[in-house]
Amino acid sequence: MKRGLLFFIILSFFLTGYGQGNDYKKLYREFIKSEEFSKNFTDWEWYLDWCDGWEYIYLDSDDIPELLLYGKDDATGNYILSVQSGGVVVQALGDGNPSYIPQSGLLSSYYGGMGYFCEYVLYLNQLFHPVLTFTIVIDFQSVYGSMDEAENYDEAYEQKLIEQYSQYYRGIADDTDDLTEITKEEYERAMNAAYKSKGKSVNIGLSDNKKDVDSLIKELELWK
Repeated sequence: MKRGLLFFIILSFFLTGYGQGNDYKKLYREFIKSEEFSKNFTDWEWYLDWCDGWEYIYLDSDDIPELLLYGKDDATGNYILSVQSGGVVVQALGDGNPSYIPQSGLLSSYYGGMGYFCEYVLYLNQLFHPVLTFTIVIDFQSVYGSMDEAENYDEAYEQKLIEQYSQYYRGIADDTDDLTEITKEEYERAMNAAYKSKGKSVNIGLSDNKKDVDSLIKELELWK
């Protein structure tokens, strides 16, 4: 499975020190316009052309909001920015319904496709630190084969088959032979202990607080 390197791209983080203090709007503005952010794009204005919206959330326990930037598609990607120690840290988010627990520092997401999925939990403390990582492999050939043999099936039956033909591994690697296989129960216990038991989660991107790009330009005074 050639997805280990992609994992480190998605979980990439870096710290850029733009000034001091808690002028978070200025820090976010300067970071978005910096080479560190625009190196993934032609320039920051190009990203805003493909940005689908934004909002503030409170991921960690301080009084400075994190900035969520939503891309219009998976290729553009979603990003969360946070002010830490007078600088900005950024985290790319996977495309698998990311969520967070307000003021806990914890967020969760996954990425992948074609039967291979990498799920992770991160903790924001100066940087975004991986807490848990899993590889989930789904044998869709067996899933669809069983569905073809069934006379009638519904979404619940398909989900049951997906669970039946799923394998769980701790960690992320290019080859699952390098990983330790675990049971679904062990996977669920680990996720509950590290994330689900820590508070009520909020799905990112489903908030009524999501705003359009024009208001982001005005909010951060990006023309400066």
